[in-house]
Amino acid sequence: MIIPPAPVPNRPSLLMSNVWALSLAGASIIFLMIVAAVDRSGFYVLISALIMAGVFLIAHRSYVKRMEASQKAVNESSRYAHALEERTAALRDSEQRFRSAFKYAPIGIALVSPDGRWVKVNKALCDILGYTPEEFLSMHVSQVIFPDDLAQALASVDDLITGRAVNCQMEQRYIHKSGWTVWASWSASAASEAWSEAPHLIFQIQDITDRKVAEEQLQHEATHDALTGLPNRAYFVSRLTKALAKAKRDPKYSVSVLFIDLDRFKYVNDSLGHFIGDNLLMAIADRLGECMRPPDIIARLGGDEFTILVEGRYYTEKASRIAERIQEKFSEPFQVHGHEIYSSASIGILVASDRYDSAEDIMRDADTAMYYAKRAGRARHETFDEYMHLRAKETLRLETDLRRALERNEVQVRYQPIYDLRTMKPTGVEALARWTHPELGDISPSRFIPLAEETGLIDEVLDQVMRRACLEMREVYVHAPNGDQLKLSVNLSCRQFAGADLLSRIRNILDETGYAASQLKLEITESVFIEYQERAIEMLHKIREMGIELDIDDFGTGYSNLSYLVRLPISTLKIDRSFVCPINDDGANIEIVRTILALARNLGLTVVAEGIETEEQVRSLIDLDCERGQGFLLSKPLTAAGLKELLDRGEETPLLPMHYDDISTVSTLQ
Repeated sequence: MIIPPAPVPNRPSLLMSNVWALSLAGASIIFLMIVAAVDRSGFYVLISALIMAGVFLIAHRSYVKRMEASQKAVNESSRYAHALEERTAALRDSEQRFRSAFKYAPIGIALVSPDGRWVKVNKALCDILGYTPEEFLSMHVSQVIFPDDLAQALASVDDLITGRAVNCQMEQRYIHKSGWTVWASWSASAASEAWSEAPHLIFQIQDITDRKVAEEQLQHEATHDALTGLPNRAYFVSRLTKALAKAKRDPKYSVSVLFIDLDRFKYVNDSLGHFIGDNLLMAIADRLGECMRPPDIIARLGGDEFTILVEGRYYTEKASRIAERIQEKFSEPFQVHGHEIYSSASIGILVASDRYDSAEDIMRDADTAMYYAKRAGRARHETFDEYMHLRAKETLRLETDLRRALERNEVQVRYQPIYDLRTMKPTGVEALARWTHPELGDISPSRFIPLAEETGLIDEVLDQVMRRACLEMREVYVHAPNGDQLKLSVNLSCRQFAGADLLSRIRNILDETGYAASQLKLEITESVFIEYQERAIEMLHKIREMGIELDIDDFGTGYSNLSYLVRLPISTLKIDRSFVCPINDDGANIEIVRTILALARNLGLTVVAEGIETEEQVRSLIDLDCERGQGFLLSKPLTAAGLKELLDRGEETPLLPMHYDDISTVSTLQ
């Protein structure tokens, strides 16, 4: 048991008690002396004694006041000494706590001299940067700060030393002893008053590397494509916006964009699977990177679309040369997990001018140029011009108007007779889609059919054509001589084989119109075998089982494959007009036609020659024993009423040359 010490008496208070006791004793003695004097000496002695007593009392009172003042001073001194002792103890405790906190703090703390030397460092700072305390004390602050961040850090330190700032905070990079970069949250303040000469600084350094790495990873994922690692659309648009702003400030600074779309990439996914397709995209990204200059960037917009940004001081032809290098690189096959794959690209080029104010406008026009390259035959590049822009605006308008025309059932049908070249009598007709725009007039099928394919309207267009043709030809054929032997040919778009409902739609139209399947022929192009392969073959066999005949249209212009011709239930080959038109007066340029006729005979197929325009062509085709033909020489496309009149006459074609300004108006759905 701890016994508390006895209380120490208050010495000034005890002294005052003694003074008052002595004063009381003195007063008592004087009183006794006065009494004795009165008894012995009389009244005068009494007066003298009283005077002496008064003097004594005055002196005593003065003495007491001095003693009280002394006691008060002693008390004040005692209290001050006690307070000083308590403050000293508190400072000692505070210093001890600071030393403990400095030493064991979880963040790095350092005392730094005004000239940037490490004066004192704690264990956490040593752990963060990998140096020992002795190594720190032999170094300058600048030796561990990342060079790119040093200027800002030194400027902040100067503000602290000169008193322009009380403290500062920032995120900056440090160099670990092992060489890697450490991200830290850094704060600094003066260790003494800012106005004192050369105050020391206290640094607090907290390691935030893991957080910064996570932030950078999130930022990278937000701005880059996960598959190829290339920048994505958002990053590309951001860079393009900055480049465009720089070009506005500097007339000599050029900006170009290459918009790249892979040709027929979908077939790689459909035939070899998405795993091979993804690996092909990564290989393509690498090969594109080989075609660029170091300052240029390439981005993947998504799917099989890529873009390249070319910026700086260069000749505008540079973008075209990059496109040429890309085409050259793509001429070599890609080796992907044991598969040798050839790929090509359609490239649109846009060289920015003063009229462009936004990145989206540049991307739009580069995309437009790419589509022109694709329509021109693919595996090529086109540079955007104002004509393309006007055509794009017109196309947008046509799309809107085509939708309205379909809603109003305004797509019409014309019928071009197909003749037996031996008898010169019709054996059937080909239905041709026609659209007369209320303001623009006749729109060529070569314009609105591809537009319908791109916008997903092709099914509606061909359904209207087939339904109207079946209704009108049922009425025409029923009254025509030998009408039950006449055929109706309707073109199918390759895009229609992508849907699963093609067969049911054809069946429904035949049921609605009451048209006989045996009098219907569907014309397809060779591209359907390349794009849809086994799926197309299976669907065509089912169409043939319905009693509908199948023809190959524009034969010789696509990807001719004899293996498909053997496997398909085809009845007719139609020779493209491009092989018929070169036949001249003396019958030259007929070798390709002769070859196709020989092939057809070996396969047991009928041949129809398209685009007959001269009597010399007819005579040459008859000499080659070509069974059938069609063209402006034989008959122009007719309305249903005009066709009925022609069939009712039952006459042979007069074979008179006919001249029309726009031969392209006979273009079919292809």
